Amino acid sequence: MDEIRGQINYHGIIAIILAIILQIVLAPAMTIGSAMPNFIAVYVLCATLRGASARPVVLAFVMGLIFDLIGSGPVGAMAFCLIIATALASAVFRNMSNDSWLTAMIIIIVSFLIIELLYGAIMLLTGAGDGFGAALIHRILPCTLYDAVIAAFAYPVISRLVAPRGSTKTDSIPIIG
Repeated sequence: MDEIRGQINYHGIIAIILAIILQIVLAPAMTIGSAMPNFIAVYVLCATLRGASARPVVLAFVMGLIFDLIGSGPVGAMAFCLIIATALASAVFRNMSNDSWLTAMIIIIVSFLIIELLYGAIMLLTGAGDGFGAALIHRILPCTLYDAVIAAFAYPVISRLVAPRGSTKTDSIPIIG
């Protein structure tokens, strides 16, 4: 919801639906080894840093639960990971005086690493993994890199589409073309 004018941000709703559809349809087809992109995490972190959600932790919880319900992991695991990463990323980005694209990408990459490390730890604790070393090499680092590459392309698009109306935070986003 666009808190500035009290209107619904339809672009944000469409972006949420698109992220879910991409996660269901496209992500399994883009698997490289055991690394699969997480379009939901990409959307949640990009939208959080652009200020598209008045309550980013609620967005992270709902989108994480959706990921858990369409995935094969334990229900609540990705929701927990997204909540932790979103809260940290939001606090760090809000307290920095630099809202450039590069700063946002560094925060997003570190957030993806946190998400994948927490998710890997939860999977190991629930008995779904082989070992931490194998998970780190075959899943955690490749998934972090995969999500970072997708976020580098998605961040400017999401910023233009879902930033609140009247926001000046889109001034520092590089435009290709």
